[in-house]
Amino acid sequence: MKSFVPNFSSLRTRIVVLSAAFSLFAAAAVIWLNEVKATELAETRAQEQLSDEAQKIGFRLEAALENAAADARFAARTPPIGGIIRSSRNDGIDPFDGSTETIWRDRLESIFESMMSVRPDYDQIRFISFDNNGSELVRVERVADRTFIVPEERLQQKGDEPYVQAALGFRTGEVLMVPITNNRENGVPDPMGSPMIRAVVPVADEAGQKYGLVVINIRADALFEHVLEKIDILYPAYIVDKSGDYFYFDPVRKLGTFEFYKDRSSEVDDLLSAILAGSTPGSDIASVFHLSGIGNSDGLKLDAVVTVPRSKMLANGSNSLTDNAALVLLLLGLGSGLVAAFASRMTEPLKVMTDRVLQYRQVGGAGVLQLPTKIGGEIGNLSAAFSELVQELEESKARTHGIVKHAVDGLIVIDRAGIIEVFNPACERMFGYRAEEVIGQNITKLMSREYGVHHDEYLSNYQFTGRAAVIGKSREVFGRKQSGEEFPLEITVSEFRQDGVTYFSGSLRDLSESYQARKEIKQQKETLELALEAAELGLWSLDVPTGRIVFSDYWANMLGYHKSEIAEDISAWKNLVHPEDLEPTFSHLQQYLAGDVARCEAEYRMRHKNGEWVWVYSSGKTFDRDPDGNPVRVVGVNQDITARKSQEASILEQNHKLEKAKQNMEFALDGGELGFWTWDLKTGEVDFCERSAGLIGLRRDQMPSDHSGWHEHVDPEYSESVTRDMARFIKGEIDKFETEFRMRHVSGSYVWVLSKAIISERDEFGNAQKITGIQQDITDRKRRELQVEERNRRLEIAEHVANMGHWSLNAATNEMRWSKGVFEIHGLDPDGGIPDLEDAIKFYHPDDRQIVADHVQAAVEHGKSFEFQLRIIRKTGEMRYVVSRGEVLENQTGNDEKIIFGVFQDVTERVLSERELAQTQERSQLLMDNIVDGVCTINENGIIENCNPACAQIFGYTVEELEGATLLTIIPEEHRDAHSAGFQRLKDTGEAKILGQQLELEGLHKDGHSFTLELAISALEHDGKKFFTGIMRDITERKQVDIMKNEFVSTVNHELRTPLTSIFGSLDLLKHVSAGQLDEKGMRLLKLAHDGCGRLSSLVNDILDVEKIAAGKMDFHMETLKLRDLVDDIVMRHDGLAERFNVQFKVEHDINDCLVNVDASRFNQALVNLLSNAAKFSPEGADVTTSTRFLDDGRVRISVEDHGPGIPENFRARIFERFAQADGSSTRQNTAGTGLGLNITQSIIKAFSGEVSFDSVEGEGTTFHFDLPLATAEVSAIAS
Repeated sequence: MKSFVPNFSSLRTRIVVLSAAFSLFAAAAVIWLNEVKATELAETRAQEQLSDEAQKIGFRLEAALENAAADARFAARTPPIGGIIRSSRNDGIDPFDGSTETIWRDRLESIFESMMSVRPDYDQIRFISFDNNGSELVRVERVADRTFIVPEERLQQKGDEPYVQAALGFRTGEVLMVPITNNRENGVPDPMGSPMIRAVVPVADEAGQKYGLVVINIRADALFEHVLEKIDILYPAYIVDKSGDYFYFDPVRKLGTFEFYKDRSSEVDDLLSAILAGSTPGSDIASVFHLSGIGNSDGLKLDAVVTVPRSKMLANGSNSLTDNAALVLLLLGLGSGLVAAFASRMTEPLKVMTDRVLQYRQVGGAGVLQLPTKIGGEIGNLSAAFSELVQELEESKARTHGIVKHAVDGLIVIDRAGIIEVFNPACERMFGYRAEEVIGQNITKLMSREYGVHHDEYLSNYQFTGRAAVIGKSREVFGRKQSGEEFPLEITVSEFRQDGVTYFSGSLRDLSESYQARKEIKQQKETLELALEAAELGLWSLDVPTGRIVFSDYWANMLGYHKSEIAEDISAWKNLVHPEDLEPTFSHLQQYLAGDVARCEAEYRMRHKNGEWVWVYSSGKTFDRDPDGNPVRVVGVNQDITARKSQEASILEQNHKLEKAKQNMEFALDGGELGFWTWDLKTGEVDFCERSAGLIGLRRDQMPSDHSGWHEHVDPEYSESVTRDMARFIKGEIDKFETEFRMRHVSGSYVWVLSKAIISERDEFGNAQKITGIQQDITDRKRRELQVEERNRRLEIAEHVANMGHWSLNAATNEMRWSKGVFEIHGLDPDGGIPDLEDAIKFYHPDDRQIVADHVQAAVEHGKSFEFQLRIIRKTGEMRYVVSRGEVLENQTGNDEKIIFGVFQDVTERVLSERELAQTQERSQLLMDNIVDGVCTINENGIIENCNPACAQIFGYTVEELEGATLLTIIPEEHRDAHSAGFQRLKDTGEAKILGQQLELEGLHKDGHSFTLELAISALEHDGKKFFTGIMRDITERKQVDIMKNEFVSTVNHELRTPLTSIFGSLDLLKHVSAGQLDEKGMRLLKLAHDGCGRLSSLVNDILDVEKIAAGKMDFHMETLKLRDLVDDIVMRHDGLAERFNVQFKVEHDINDCLVNVDASRFNQALVNLLSNAAKFSPEGADVTTSTRFLDDGRVRISVEDHGPGIPENFRARIFERFAQADGSSTRQNTAGTGLGLNITQSIIKAFSGEVSFDSVEGEGTTFHFDLPLATAEVSAIAS
């Protein structure tokens, strides 16, 4: 057999050998590189995963601790904290609202309970006083899943606890996060181990003196476990504090354990110590996140650690590499075999393909390229692909020509000499030339003169030096159109070679519209800068991730600096902020960035270059956010509010006389909404920003576009003055426009606006063309100013009402100050000025001047306060009595001048009243000595203090015998025990049914017989002692008259009413039987007898009813009835009454139906009384209307209306009295009555818990009303 010797000159052999060798080498290199990269990638990915989890744990934990700090601050600011402090300093009573300390503690316990209910990690919330060794005042704790209020007897003293001592060194309201410690109760550590984090906030009283602290105990293990449970972490995690205590969380079991440093294993100790020191053991991968912003530097420090064994993280990568290596080797073997098998078949057609390609090239691409595309294998595919490539190149050439022709951007090609070779249609449209007009011309033909002179220089420099000035760059230049107009364009120049020749292509774009837009943007920017200047606002921009902050020139100038003198870093801003304002201001910024507050605004102080402090109002808004929605850039403005702060301080000083000025008051006022506007005087157009429009509740697109439309929103009261000031400002009569006025909000209310403006544009003659200004909502400030004015007004009113005034005297200069009240007391006009001291003394009565001098001298020399009464004589000669009070005030200026401050009170009326009172008392004593009724006063011990002669005479004693004796002296023995018990109850409770009532009691005469007294008792208090006064009358004779009256009533009832009933019945029967049988005279006499008997019978019945009512013996049979049916029935049954008086009875109901509790018979009597009166007094043919309707207070009203003469004004007060009848003649006959009907009606309706009232107009008529309560069921139905 012939041996095979490889022919290495053969293309097939070379392909096989080289392919196999290269594949083997490449496979080995790929396997090695993959192993290295996979290991690095796995470790990097593991580190990123651990770092991500550590960050998530840290951020969540920071948020949880910030919530705890916020809760502590909230609890420290709740009203019950202040209430407890005030009440504890005022004997347990809050002087503000009278609440007791116990009430305030109950309210604070409720708040603590509510907080515990939504914070399951909180173990305790306490309010601790610094007094009494840190006594707990309020404590709410958690046991298992329930919260409990700890009773007072179980409250502890915590003064020895380190966190109580530490809190003394913190500012009020500042949060101290205490490091984790084991919980201690009554000084004993929890044996089971209770790791606690404490959020501590000191609190102070209104004077700024520290009082105590609010403490929230947070169960550390529960907090950490809750935080980690909410995060889907994959690897074990540790939370470590600076003491070495740690919390371990197993992500598989979702459980965690807490270990104090002294209890943790050495293995864990070594691992954590190494990780925190930055030297992770080689066998592990770890990531640490240091929590920041938790408490102060000595407070809580936590680290979140996530760790995993390195072998576990890289195991998956190693397995994958082994599999990849085996697969590569397998594919290598298969590929080498395929190369050897098909090499001969592949190489044979190559020569054919090569020859035809060379032939096609020789003819310059003319004709059709014929390649062996139909043979199999790679050569056939290559031939087909090459044929397709050639075809695509031809098509691409055609497409390129089409693109150049139809491109939007201009395309121009020049040679090395600057001669134009290509000029596409877009260039024709751009420059106004046709292509044939510029091709062959120098490119400078299309350039502006400024750029054309340098073009050839650029080409020459590039050709000789090779340094490109414009190639490969985009720049903006000016081109020149055929018309000669120059216009901006953007050109990008590139270089290419074709057939060994260098060409330059340029892509052109017309920037005319862009330049116009830039011009408009520039104008808007200038407008904004002018508006900011008018508003005295400085602009700032904060890059949140880097902390870089950029300031405007005005921002720096506000502090006396040039912009270049302040570093563009937030630390530079911090260095300028007042130390007291830095923490709350920076904390507010962080809260805004975290999304905890909606608005970024604050007022704080910044250090001016000259060392002074400038008050600044700063507000900002998020301008850009990252994909997660976190703020990336915040833009805002600063405004110098030092003047406003000074004004506020002045207002507070004015309020000092009324409110005693709250110390440590916050100086932050809401600056209100700021917005700018521009007014183009040439066009009349007014443009507002969104914030300016928002001042009156509108959007920018809703604001009027002209000045007159804006003017319609100005309060008419200020319209004329605003227009006048603006006109003067435009004419140059005043230097600046700054005014305050009111504008109507879309809600209908008014807002106060401060408007400032400057002339931002003038014409060549200096006339105003455009005005730019700002508007600021100052409603809150105006409200405070009005409050101050109102308080001063009230002080003046109070002084006026009290006839008072205040004054001051400088003892060194004799300078005096008088309030308006002092002028009024002296009868002087304040506009006339304050008289000097000598003239003021002349107003004093000559006999009183030395008294005044002595008191003032004692005050100046010895600092004594004074109070005395004197007389002043007005210029009219009128003498007034005045009380003067005064004292020497401490001089705040540090010199020796003494200021005497005092008040005048005109007590003329009081002095005259006292004189009149003395005379009245003298008259009263004479009256007491001479009145018939007895008057007696006893003290709370039952001793008779005084009595008048009539009282002594009633009991048969002299005045001297009764005064000083016990009250039991004049009380019968059988009533003394009951009297003593009632009197004791009256003293103990202050309540007694006998006070203010008319009583009938038994009295004891000196001779021993008892008699009946009518007695009225009243209580009074004088000098802290209680007294009781009784007015009494011996009614023995009246009682005998009552007995006779009762006997008479009984006689009337039995001896008179019975025969009257029989007589009336007989006459009524006779009247009907004899109809038509008697002559006219007989019928008239019969009718008179019949009517007279009826009236007499009604009189007797009325008298009996009145007596029953007076005796309380009238019986009522109450039942629940439908009012509408009841009224209809009564009116219908008494139609005869209407016929008798020739009137019409009508009923009108404004109710569907309702239930009332009444006695039907007595209700009938009451309503008929009203119907009878209405019918009698109405003119013939008139209507008498009975109506019903509901009242707003839940009762129902029944009204009877007539059109009679009305009730005379002088009779209305007596209309419900017994036997009361109006004088004067009636328009109707037979209107006489007993005068008892309305009295009986009123008594009946009162028995139904109702009221009777009336409305009357003389000459028009009268309407009487019953107002009755609804039955209980009906009230419920109406309410529902």
